[in-house]
Amino acid sequence: MRQAQRERAEAESGKQRELEQQLRSAQRVREGSQSRARQLEELLREKQLEVRQLQRDCIKYQERISEMGRDAKALQQGYNELQNKLEQSQLETSKTLEDLKRTEAELDT
Repeated sequence: MRQAQRERAEAESGKQRELEQQLRSAQRVREGSQSRARQLEELLREKQLEVRQLQRDCIKYQERISEMGRDAKALQQGYNELQNKLEQSQLETSKTLEDLKRTEAELDT
């Protein structure tokens, strides 16, 4: 009878040790998962900060591009005005030269 009790106690003790090992193993897995989750949360926060900075940079560059577009348009308009004035001056110069030649021809006759 004592033999059977001892065997039962040893079997229960073995089962208890096995359950304790399983519990410790599960706790280690859980702790590892929690640690990984914290790492991933930190990485997510870092990436969110990077995205916000990229968005701010993008807005800044878009504003600069718009500003440069306005400057280019103003420069093009100024160029066109100067081109028109040059063409008018060339026409006036041509007319003046024609008038000068005609006057010289009249004076020669």
